Amino acid sequence: MADARPPVAGAPGGCCTDDPTLRGVEDLLADVLGDLAATVPVAVAPSADPAGVLGLVLAEDVRATAPLPGFDNAAMDGYAVDHRDVADATPDAPVTLPVVGAVAAGSGGAPPRVARGRAVRIMTGARMPPGATAVVPWESTDRGSARVEVHHGVDEGRHVRRTGEDVACGDLVVAAGTTLRARHLGVLAALDVRTVRVHPAPRVAVVATGSELQPAGEPLRPDGIRDSGATLVGASVVEAGGVVVATRTVPDDPAALEQALAEVAPLADLVVTTGGVSEGDHDVVRLTLAGRGSMWFGRIAMQPGKPQGFGRLEAGGPLLCCLPGNPVASFTSFHVLVRPALARLRGASVAWPTSSAVLATDLDSPADRLQLVRATLEHGDDLPRVTPGGTASHMVGALARSDVLVVVPVGVTRLSAGATVTVLRIDPEPL
Repeated sequence: MADARPPVAGAPGGCCTDDPTLRGVEDLLADVLGDLAATVPVAVAPSADPAGVLGLVLAEDVRATAPLPGFDNAAMDGYAVDHRDVADATPDAPVTLPVVGAVAAGSGGAPPRVARGRAVRIMTGARMPPGATAVVPWESTDRGSARVEVHHGVDEGRHVRRTGEDVACGDLVVAAGTTLRARHLGVLAALDVRTVRVHPAPRVAVVATGSELQPAGEPLRPDGIRDSGATLVGASVVEAGGVVVATRTVPDDPAALEQALAEVAPLADLVVTTGGVSEGDHDVVRLTLAGRGSMWFGRIAMQPGKPQGFGRLEAGGPLLCCLPGNPVASFTSFHVLVRPALARLRGASVAWPTSSAVLATDLDSPADRLQLVRATLEHGDDLPRVTPGGTASHMVGALARSDVLVVVPVGVTRLSAGATVTVLRIDPEPL
C-alpha cells in the first residue's frame, strides 16, 4: 500500500535548510518509516470481541460469500400484492382484495402464495410471498383483516428489498488497510464473517529520563518537576492506536537507562524515550546509546524538537525513537515522527489530515527550521480562525488549550494576520 507523503512534506521548504548541521525533517522521517513494517497479521473474531477489534487495521480484503439481503423481503408493514391488481386504486375508487394470509419477519415456514386478485398481510423484513410483486403500505389501505381496501396503487417492486441489492455475492465488503469501525463490524456480522485478519496494535514502551523527574504523590524536591512527559507520550501512543506495554522513569544514569531498556525491549515493537538527546554533559540517552547498533543522534530543522535520535540497538530489536525532554517538544516530535511510525506498524496510511485556517495574529519563525506552533481553532462561517499559543517548549498548560499545530515552512520568517495557513490536527478522529 502506497503511503501519502507526510504532512510536513507538503509545506514549501519543509525539508530543506541551508544549515548543514540540521537534518531535514522529511529525510529523518523517511529513514524512520523505512525501518518499519506492519505487525504480523493475526486472526480475530469481530462479533465475539468488537471492543478489541475496533481501531485495528484489516490486513486482507473481505469479500461477501452471500448476498445482502439474503432474500426478497418487505420494506414496509402492509400488504403483499400483485401490483397489477391495484394499479388503478384511488381514494375515490379503492380496490378491494381478500386477505388470504399473513407473514411476519422470522415467522418461519413458506409464506402463502399471492394469486391474482389476492393480498397477504406482511410485516417489515418478512419474506415476500411467491406471486407478490409489491407491498402496499398500511397508510394506503383501510388495514382490513379479512378484506382490504387499497386507496393508492403501487408500481412493480415498490417497498420490496431485493436479494443482493445491498451486497452481491463476491463483492468487496471491507478493503485491506481499513481501520475497523462500528460500521464495518456491522456488515461483517450481517454476513456472518467469523474471523478476519488484522494487524495487532503496536506494542510501545515509554522510557522517560531525567534526574529532576518525580512521580505523582511523591513530595516534590525544590529542584524537582512532575513527570508529565511519560503520561503525555503514553496517552499519545494510545490515541495513535498503539498499546503501552511498559513505562519507566529513570535518572540521568547510564546504568539505570541500560537496565530500563533491557527490561522493556523484549516487550515492545517500538520504544520511545524522552529527554537526554541533546549535547549536554548529562544527556544520558545520547551519551549512552550513540554509536551503538544503527542509532543516530543529531539535530533536525524543526522547532520545537530540534534534537532527535532513532535506530535499533541490535538487529531484530525494537526501533527506538528518542525525543527531547521538554513536554511540548516531545509531544510535537511524537506527532511528526512517532505517530507516522505507529501508523506504519498498524498497517495504516501515514498521511496526517491537514486543513486550512486564517491566522488571527502575526507569527514570526526562524528561517532555517520548520516551525510547528500550537494553536487554538475557532470555527466560523468561512475558514476557521487559528490563534497561536506561543512556542516555548515547556508550557503544558498552553498545550492543553490547543487543538492544532500551525505549519510554518522552512524559509518563511513571518506570517501576517489574515494569512491562510496549513494546520495539523492534534486530536485523532474518534472511533
